[in-house]
Amino acid sequence: PQSVVLNDPLSGLNSTTESSVKPRRNTNKASKRLKPNLNTCGKMLKTQKITSSIRQSNFSSKRTGSDIQPTNLFRAFSTLEKTDNVNGMEFGAINLDLFEDQGSQIYDISSEEEDTNTDNNSESETECAPQQDQNVTTVPDDQRERIKTMASVFQTMFQDKPAKKGWSVSKRTVSKSKKKAAPPKLNMGYVDEGDPTHKCEHCGAIMWYGERIEKKRQTKKPKFSLCCGQGQVQLPLLKQSPEILRKLLNDDDEISRYYRENIRQINMVFSFTSLGGKIDRSAPAGHGPKMVVLQGENYHLMGSLKPPTGGDPKFGQLYIVDTENEIQNRASIIGKYKAKREKAKKEKLRQQVIERIVKMLDEVNPYVHQFRSARERFNTNPDETLHMRIVSNREKDGRTYDTPTASEVAALIPGDFSLDMDKRDIVLEEKQTGFLKRISEIHPSYLALQYPLIFTYGEDGFRLGIKKRTTAATSSHKRQTISMRQWYAFRLHERENECHTLLHSKRLFQQFLVDSYTTIESKRLRYLRMNQKCLRSDSFDSIKQAENDGKIDMHDQGSRFLLPASFTGGPRYMKNMYLDAMAICKHFGFPDLFITFTCNPKWPEITRYLEPRKLTADDRPEIVCRLFKCKLDSLMADLTDKELLGKTM
Repeated sequence: PQSVVLNDPLSGLNSTTESSVKPRRNTNKASKRLKPNLNTCGKMLKTQKITSSIRQSNFSSKRTGSDIQPTNLFRAFSTLEKTDNVNGMEFGAINLDLFEDQGSQIYDISSEEEDTNTDNNSESETECAPQQDQNVTTVPDDQRERIKTMASVFQTMFQDKPAKKGWSVSKRTVSKSKKKAAPPKLNMGYVDEGDPTHKCEHCGAIMWYGERIEKKRQTKKPKFSLCCGQGQVQLPLLKQSPEILRKLLNDDDEISRYYRENIRQINMVFSFTSLGGKIDRSAPAGHGPKMVVLQGENYHLMGSLKPPTGGDPKFGQLYIVDTENEIQNRASIIGKYKAKREKAKKEKLRQQVIERIVKMLDEVNPYVHQFRSARERFNTNPDETLHMRIVSNREKDGRTYDTPTASEVAALIPGDFSLDMDKRDIVLEEKQTGFLKRISEIHPSYLALQYPLIFTYGEDGFRLGIKKRTTAATSSHKRQTISMRQWYAFRLHERENECHTLLHSKRLFQQFLVDSYTTIESKRLRYLRMNQKCLRSDSFDSIKQAENDGKIDMHDQGSRFLLPASFTGGPRYMKNMYLDAMAICKHFGFPDLFITFTCNPKWPEITRYLEPRKLTADDRPEIVCRLFKCKLDSLMADLTDKELLGKTM
């Protein structure tokens, strides 16, 4: 028989016992695993009784304790059978309850010699017959403590991960187990963003808590930048509209309902300028939200003070020509009704609405005052030649004053007008001599001439030179004036102490949003067109190569004005976004999930906000967009920070 040597790495003591283990074949390991013996201190490893001559000899195994492999260690501790035949001498008791809980595989420390036939062993080895009686004795305390210490060492080594095949103890690094942090509790129900109960500390705009700047930080006093850029933008608040207009927007009588249903058409009846863009009506009228689609370039045009001979007056000409029949002339502009039974009733309501608005504008609008003055001058001196100049310069500070008087917005000029004036000034001649005049987007009267039912008092729109408010942030900025986008962003937010006519104008507000967006884009494109040399557009390789090749026609090589990659929505911008996406896929691999996040206009937050104001989601599309952005940020926080679907890149 061979001797089994166990080395105690902590005490340095060796416990040597000679034994002869009967070779066996474990055909069913799961069924032959021995359960713990509750009557002893763990499982008992039993050996056969040998003769005294062999007991006195001190055989050493070919395999020492330092060469024991982890893959072969635990089998002797966990795969003994109750039916094993042993002889007298007890080797020791080893407690393997700790290893049973780990769910480890079965390991074996038997050497290759034990699996071979015992007849090939040396002469010094004697054969021992198995005995039927099994004598179990108590293990000494010091030996039990050493074995428990060894078991705890191996448990620490293997509790992290199972050792790889062929690893030894020296290759395995012992590391303490780290308790993983408990995953955060996730709300599986509907996540409500709440109501807009917070106010901007600078401008007083009503905001949602999800629109704060530092979204990852919970605070009782959030800060916002969407409305005024943290106090950079300071504009005078819109004062309350006249009583007539407030009743038309809020009352429930037939005249008010007719006004709200046809507010876009009624506004065009009283506007001074025409909308240059073409309204696209090809979209089918289904059950979805109503839309205002503008096709082509958007611009505002203005004609002469009087129509051509024999022509019908239009737009601003209605304030001057044939004012005795002004109500009928304005009512005839709106389209006719198809159903005859509704014609008489609707035409009466239309005339009543127009009559009220004419009376209101004659009292409060400064541009109407100037056009009425021109009418009187033409009636008094029919042979006199008059021109009207709508001034673009403003001498007062735009941060505190935006309601001009009649003398500040326009002037009547008799005779020939001087050319020494601002190029953005609007000069209206008595008779049409050429093309219609295009109104500049940065003219202060740009919005007041197009939307008289919103800017009833002729409030100025965006103009150059409006200074930013002096704050800690603006002191380091190179640009000290506000941009057009900042001006429109300030006007699109609701405040308690401001007039809400703009935000409650339903379909007319939709047109205002489309007009505002196209105006901002036109200004950006104009800047790029006028600064092509600064953008180095003449150094593009493809165009320069075509020029070197002798090509004259450049239509197939490029356009006249080139858009840089910084222009949002341009061809180079979209190409760069595509290349960035492909680079990310090349580095991290293809994405695992493609998530489509859509907006529901009947979200509880939207309905709670719109019901007290008697509006629908179609009437306030900017509210829908703001809440969609809040929920999108919340979704991204769940996917990235809270790792709802696992770790993300």
